[in-house]
Amino acid sequence: MKRMAGSARWRAMPTAASGALDGGCDSIEHGLDLDDAAVAQMLKQGTWYCPTLAAYYMDWAPETTAAGQRDRKRASVHGPSFQRAMKAGVKIVFGTDIGGIPWSEPMAQEFPRMTELGMSPIEAIRSATLRPAEMLDRQGELGVIAPGALADLIAVDGDPRADIHALANVQFVMKDGSVFKNEIRSAK
Repeated sequence: MKRMAGSARWRAMPTAASGALDGGCDSIEHGLDLDDAAVAQMLKQGTWYCPTLAAYYMDWAPETTAAGQRDRKRASVHGPSFQRAMKAGVKIVFGTDIGGIPWSEPMAQEFPRMTELGMSPIEAIRSATLRPAEMLDRQGELGVIAPGALADLIAVDGDPRADIHALANVQFVMKDGSVFKNEIRSAK
């Protein structure tokens, strides 16, 4: 693991892996059962944490099945891990590596899950805007609205700082300056 992380760093590429602190990875994905020692190591190493919370709260198998019991156990330890990392000051970044399902719904569910577990709405938003830019060392280019930055924008119906659920109702999407969705009605 150390060789892989070293090789990636040599190429100026960030590294990520599930549960690979000792390997020197730059971020931990999921971090289902982070204990105090893991959190302390993350702080010491400057390791980022991408919790992918929503994936553990959707499409559960029936409670009476082994898979259903596994699903519920994962969710029961994940929330406290997130809270432990957040309270300690671990750098948290929004994202997911879930695949095989439509992304819009689980991505929108990630924000309220973060706030239900104690993160402020503005910090949840920053975890998806400013923090990824920091993690990728692309500040000023990503996650900001500024001259010279990539024109990646969304607009929602409502103020997500007051109601984080507003982020589930995206009305406008611009990527690299091209509009992909525009459901905003013109003001008269």
